[in-house]
Amino acid sequence: MPEVITLTLNPCVDVSTATAQVQPTHKLRCSEPVRTPGGGGVNVARYLTRLGHDALAVHTAGGPSGALLQQLLRAEGVSQLTLPIAQETRQSWHVQEHSSGQEFRFVMPGPPLSAQAWTDATVAWRDQLDSCPRVVVLSGSLPPGAPPDAYAQLLSDSHEVFTVVDASGLALHHALAVGVGLVKPSLNELRAYTGLGLHERAEQIAAIQSLVAQQRAQVVVLSLGEEGALLAAPDTLLQVNAPADQVMSAVGAGDSMVAGLVSGFLQGMSWSDALAWASAVSAATVSHAPGNAWTKKDPLAFRSRVLLQTL
Repeated sequence: MPEVITLTLNPCVDVSTATAQVQPTHKLRCSEPVRTPGGGGVNVARYLTRLGHDALAVHTAGGPSGALLQQLLRAEGVSQLTLPIAQETRQSWHVQEHSSGQEFRFVMPGPPLSAQAWTDATVAWRDQLDSCPRVVVLSGSLPPGAPPDAYAQLLSDSHEVFTVVDASGLALHHALAVGVGLVKPSLNELRAYTGLGLHERAEQIAAIQSLVAQQRAQVVVLSLGEEGALLAAPDTLLQVNAPADQVMSAVGAGDSMVAGLVSGFLQGMSWSDALAWASAVSAATVSHAPGNAWTKKDPLAFRSRVLLQTL
């Protein structure tokens, strides 16, 4: 039985390429595209599998892109449960600009989720909970047609396990209203949730501590990109750096941090050690180009360069 079950209602096939310079109107001659599985929970399951954990990726899939998604996951050795949909799974595009080193990410909305597909997803989710996983991860955007409180509804069936949510917008609002074990917003997602600018570090700290104090989440990890991350839990406030020297691609950076945190939890680490491990896992991800998969030795190499501070 899996230790971790992830759910992705809006997965994708990520298509990564590169061009000399992104310009309007002109034909942009690109490199050979690299296709990888994508979507929040799908990525979390991929990274947990690389770290040696037993993770099951539950995801929707439809059309040729959906078939390719399943094929790519099988090639990586990721266990999966597919929820068939009539429409085609989306693709998202990531373009590296050689002249500047910048990455441009074009994220598609995904196919609408029918009422029947949502019902099927909830039934499948409840069935998988019967396998008694230690952690469940609800991650990624919701497709059009999905209830805005989809994650909150699914959390109501997950009382006996540690719950992790990585979402934005209304999905995040509703999930936090129910209460979660761990939530990992980005700074922009936290700004949207609070309605505050959160430009100063003290404001960011106050915002995540407030979520813990209000019992919206047991643990809040605020990812800050190249500035690292903050973690708040009862009687705990931590800051960690981002140890990667060079960012090859930001695709999957947040998902790999979630995977690292879950990995630490499964290993019985303290939250300080889990945060340090998550920072190392995220560094391994951003240090590799899409399609150039890292192995467990890569985050182990970054671990010694992680700087953890108690605030």
